[in-house]
Amino acid sequence: MGISSDGAVAVVSIDNAFGASSFGVDLAARRIAWTAPDFKAAAVAGDTAVGPTTGSGAQGLGPSMLRGLAAATGVQRWSAADSGHVQVAGANLVAVAGKVYASGKSFFRLLAGDSGRQVQSADASFENFPQCRWDERDVTVCFTAGFGDRAFGIDSNTARLLWQLPDQGGTRVAPQVITAAWHGAVYGETGNGSVVLDGRTGADRSADPGASPQLVNEYFGVGVPPGKKTDRVQVRRDLFLYPASG
Repeated sequence: MGISSDGAVAVVSIDNAFGASSFGVDLAARRIAWTAPDFKAAAVAGDTAVGPTTGSGAQGLGPSMLRGLAAATGVQRWSAADSGHVQVAGANLVAVAGKVYASGKSFFRLLAGDSGRQVQSADASFENFPQCRWDERDVTVCFTAGFGDRAFGIDSNTARLLWQLPDQGGTRVAPQVITAAWHGAVYGETGNGSVVLDGRTGADRSADPGASPQLVNEYFGVGVPPGKKTDRVQVRRDLFLYPASG
C-alpha cells in the first residue's frame, strides 16, 4: 500500500490466483475513489501509482506493460514497455528492475513517477533484482544479494550515482542486506554483523551498532533482536525498539 504525497488517497493492491487489482481509497470520505483491474500498484511516487499490468504477461506468457495512474483518480498518465520489479526510489522516482521480454537482457531503470520519463538506465547482469530503500529525504540505497554482493547509493532527486560497494580498491565490502534507510542513515548487515552507513557517502557511521532495524523513523528503529532466527518455522518473534542513528 502507498499514500499519495498530499495524504489524501491510499492506494491498495490485492493479488490473487488470476492476477491483481488495485484501488484508491479517499481517506477523508472513507470510500473507494477508483478501481483498476489487471493492475498491480507496486509503488506510489508523489501523486502517481506505478506498477505492471497483470494477467498473461505477468505470468510469463507475454510482455507486460508498466503503467502510471493518477493516485487521486486512477486515470492513466503514461505507459511503458518492459515492466519489472517496481520500487519507490524518491519523492517522484521509481526504480524498475527486470528483463527485456524480447532479448532476456537484464536492466535497471530509474523513471520519473509522474511522467514515466527515463532518468537513468543501466544494463546489468545480476543474480537477483536490486532491492532499494529510500531514506524519505534525498538518498536511495540499492543492493543485490547472492553471488557478488553489491550496494550503491543514488541521489533520489537527480538519480546521480553517489557511491558503490565494494569500492574500487577492494578495501570495503558491500552489506549483504540493507534493511532500512532513514534521513541519511542506512542500516544493514554484513558477515561480521550489523552496520550503519552514511547515505550520501557510503562511509561507515557505526561498524557495530548491535542491530539492523527493518522500520525506522526520526525517533526509533524496530526490528528482530540480534541473534534471533527469523525463519518461517519460528512462530513467536520478539521485537526490539531502540533510538535511531542520526
